[in-house]
Amino acid sequence: MKRHGFIIIIAILLAGAGCRPNDLAANKATALPAAIKWTNAGKNTARYECDPPACAAKMVVYRFPKDGFSWRFENSAAPLTVQGHLMADPKAVFAINGVYFDEKNLPTGLFITNDAVVGTKQYEMGKSAVLELAPEIKIINTAKDEFNGKNISEAAQSYPLLIADGVVQKVAAEKAARRSFAGLDKQGNVYFGIIPDDEVSLASAASLIAKTGVAWTDVLNLDGGPSSGLAANLPGANETVNSIVQVPNAIIADPK
Repeated sequence: MKRHGFIIIIAILLAGAGCRPNDLAANKATALPAAIKWTNAGKNTARYECDPPACAAKMVVYRFPKDGFSWRFENSAAPLTVQGHLMADPKAVFAINGVYFDEKNLPTGLFITNDAVVGTKQYEMGKSAVLELAPEIKIINTAKDEFNGKNISEAAQSYPLLIADGVVQKVAAEKAARRSFAGLDKQGNVYFGIIPDDEVSLASAASLIAKTGVAWTDVLNLDGGPSSGLAANLPGANETVNSIVQVPNAIIADPK
C-alpha cells in the first residue's frame, strides 16, 4: 500500500496507528481449536489454514525452520506482483509482500538489502520495529532494543508489532484491509502469513494470529491492503494469493 511521504507516515504513527509500548493487552495466545490442523508443505515447512466459521476470517500461514532457507528482500525498480517476484527468481520457493513504500516506489522506512541502504527515509525507532532477514532472522522491537545496522545485509522497518514478547498488543483502530505479517516462535521457527479475503482491522488480525496455537514471541505487521500477497512453490504446497497491485519490494526464500 503506497504511503504518501514520510511526514504523513509519522503523523499516522503519532496519531496511534503504531504500537505504543505502554499499550499492552493482558491476553495471551489461546489454544488451537481441535478442528484446525497444520499440514506438511515439504522441505521441513508446514502450512496452516483457518476459514470461517472456525475463524472470523480466512488466514493462511507458513512455518519455516530456523535454518534451511536463505531469506532476503527483493527490491525492484520496476514493481511486480508478489507472484512476479517469485517467478523472477528461479530458485525461490516462497514470496510474500514486503514493507510500506511511497509513490516513487521507495521504502518509507529504513530498508537494507544486499548490504546497501535503499532510500533515505526512516520511521521513529520508538514507534516501529525491524525485521532482519540476514545474516539471521530477527524481529527487533526498537521501542526497547537498539538496532545497529552494522553487518546487517537484509533488514527493513515496519509497524505495528501485533504480538511482542508473547503478548498481544493493543493497536489503534484502523480501517479494514487485507493483512500480512511475519512472526517468530519460542523455538526459532519463522512464520509468514496472510489474511487475504476478508478485510480485517489490525486488532482483529492480532486476535486471529494469537489463536493459531503458536507459542509466539513476536509478530510484525507488513504492508497491507492491495499490496498483500503470498506465493509458494513448495513440494507440498503450490499456491498463489497474489497481490492486487504491483509492489516494489517483497520477501523471498531460497532453499540453502
